[in-house]
Amino acid sequence: MFVLKCRKSTFGACYTLSQVVEKIGEKIGDEQTQVSYFNDFVTSHYKLNYFKLPTGLSFILLTSINNMNFIKVLKSVYSNIYVELVCKNPLA
Repeated sequence: MFVLKCRKSTFGACYTLSQVVEKIGEKIGDEQTQVSYFNDFVTSHYKLNYFKLPTGLSFILLTSINNMNFIKVLKSVYSNIYVELVCKNPLA
């Protein structure tokens, strides 16, 4: 039950922050592929690292507060693992 509550609150936080950033954030890219984004936020208990692709796919990593920014790691997971094992898999 606790894990389900954590998942729901994490999704809600990411969704809400994405919407806020989309409304007031800096736009990157041309008009057809504009992306607004945030990379992370910190609470008193954890740091949430967030990487969202223009397709809507999101990668989220919860870490301790003192850790570095993991955006490069999440990008590497996307390009080296997700693309290779999911996107290029004919069975997927």
